[in-house]
Amino acid sequence: MASFASQIRDFRIDFTNLSDETYRITVIKIFGQVVRASPVQESPATGGRFRGNWFVTIGIPSTQVTTAIRPLNQVNREIEQTVNQAANARIFWLTNNLPYAETIEFGGYRDGPKTVGGFSRQAPQGVVRITERNFSRIFNENAARLNRL
Repeated sequence: MASFASQIRDFRIDFTNLSDETYRITVIKIFGQVVRASPVQESPATGGRFRGNWFVTIGIPSTQVTTAIRPLNQVNREIEQTVNQAANARIFWLTNNLPYAETIEFGGYRDGPKTVGGFSRQAPQGVVRITERNFSRIFNENAARLNRL
């Protein structure tokens, strides 16, 4: 059985019973929300390293890690391209394999100017957990929008 840390690192969505357009838009929105919620260091050297280490894959979680600073729009574009190019895929993974991903999600930092209560000030409720709490709202908004078309 996978550890809780690996479960949170590997955010999986299974949309086997939804229309193609509804699930694709929802996957893109949900994964994009996780990436946007990810804290970003203000240092030019580390910039968006955590945010830029989110990788979307089909079927199995990514093992990839990059030292490149990948901007938000690049990560979101890659999510959108992967989801839209996967004709029959129903399971997508959003994975961040950096060793401190668990600390960002569940806390554990020492108190300092950029932390509060063990959490990053930029993500005091984590990034996956806060998105998961908004999942129903995001899904319902997208489903309603598509039903009006």
